[in-house]
Amino acid sequence: MTLRPRTGTPSVQTERLELRPGSATALRAALESNAALAAALGADVPESWPPELYDADAVRWTLEQLGDRADGGRYGFYYLIRRPAEPTDSSGALIGVGGFKGAPNAEGEVELGYGVVPEFQRQGYAAEAVRAWVALAFADPAVRTVVGQTLPSLVPSIGVLEKTGFRFAGAGADEGAPEGEQVVRYELTRQEYERRTNGSASKNRNLVSICPFFIVKDLDASIAFYRDRLGFELEFTGPADGPYYAGVTRDNVGIMLKSISSEVLPQPNHSRHPWARWDAYVYTLDPDPLFEEFRQRQVNFVKELSFIDDGLWGFEITDADGYVIAFFRLRDPESSPSQAPTRSGSA
Repeated sequence: MTLRPRTGTPSVQTERLELRPGSATALRAALESNAALAAALGADVPESWPPELYDADAVRWTLEQLGDRADGGRYGFYYLIRRPAEPTDSSGALIGVGGFKGAPNAEGEVELGYGVVPEFQRQGYAAEAVRAWVALAFADPAVRTVVGQTLPSLVPSIGVLEKTGFRFAGAGADEGAPEGEQVVRYELTRQEYERRTNGSASKNRNLVSICPFFIVKDLDASIAFYRDRLGFELEFTGPADGPYYAGVTRDNVGIMLKSISSEVLPQPNHSRHPWARWDAYVYTLDPDPLFEEFRQRQVNFVKELSFIDDGLWGFEITDADGYVIAFFRLRDPESSPSQAPTRSGSA
C-alpha cells in the first residue's frame, strides 16, 4: 500500500486500485448524473452504478458530514477506481465505494464499509481495498479495533470480512438497516492484526529509522537549542579534533546537524517555496503536553496547538537555524462522528 499525493487527502494506491478520497465536488456531481461523476473523477462510470446500498441519501449524508471541508480526511469516504487495464487506456474505471464512517471513538474503534458494482464482484477488489483501509487505520496509534457491519443476507460481504482477518463479534447496530434484518458485527483488533502482519513480515524487515540532516550555521548554538529548548540529548559529535557535525535524539527521534562553512548556510524549505513549510515532521502520540512543555521552555512557534492541516492536530516550531518542525497526530475535527446510513455492501 502506498499513498500518492493529490489535492487534499492523499489517494491510497494498492496493487490494482486507486482509493481516491471523495471530494465535495465529486459527491455533488454524483447527485447530478453518472456523466457528471465521470467528468469529476476522470474515470469511466459503468451503467450499473451505483453499488447496492449506496443511494442518493448516502451521498447527501456524506456531503453533510464534510461541511466546508474539501474531503473527509483519512477517516472519510473513498471511491474505488480500477487503474487502466492497458497502458493505452486513458482512464480507469469506477468500480465501488467505501472507507470509514468517522474518526476513532472513545474506545479506539473505527468502522468501515464498502460496495462494489456487480460486474466487478468476486474478483478480490473489495478485499484489496479493505486490507489497505485496515493498514491505514492501524497506522494511527489511537485505533484499537476496526469494525465491519453487514447483513446476514450479504454473504459475499461477510466473505470479504472473514478473508481479511475479521472475526464474528455478534449482533451489530445500524439505524439504517432494513426493517426486520439484524445487522451482524465483525471486528479486527490491533493485537490480531499485528500478530498476523508481524508473523509474516518480521523476517524481511531491515530498515529501522531515518534522521533528517540539517546544515546549520553554528553547531554549538544548534546543539544547545535542541538540548535546552526541545529536551533532546546529545548522542555524538565529531571529529574529535574540531567538531563540525553532531547527532541529537529524543525518544525514537533523531536529527543530524552539520556546520560546513560560512559560505554554506541553512536553507529551510519555506525559504525556497511557501508550500513546503516543513523540514521535518514528527508523529506525536499526545501533542498537548509536549506543546505546554515547549511553551514553558520558550520555544518559537510557527503555529500553536491547533489543526495545523486537514486531520493533523499539533503544532509547528522553528529551530535556531529557521528549520520548521511539525509535531502532530492524526485526529478528526469531528470529536463525536455520527453513524453513517450505509453498511458494508456487496463484495
